Amino acid sequence: MGWMEKFGMAPVWSRPRREARLELLERLALGPQHGLHLVRLGEEEILIGRSPSGLTVLSRRPHREAGEEGGAW
Repeated sequence: MGWMEKFGMAPVWSRPRREARLELLERLALGPQHGLHLVRLGEEEILIGRSPSGLTVLSRRPHREAGEEGGAW
């Protein structure tokens, strides 16, 4: 195993096909340079803020399937 495989950076064509772990659930523009992004990474939802200074993780919670009860952020 080379260093690329060891750190999960093997070329895409050499990786076995698997279900996507990262999914953009929703995005909201707050202005031309600011926004919110809700992404699912595995079994977790992550709310990310975007600004000219970079990205910031604002909140994390377990992923809820559509129709499941659960409060808003």
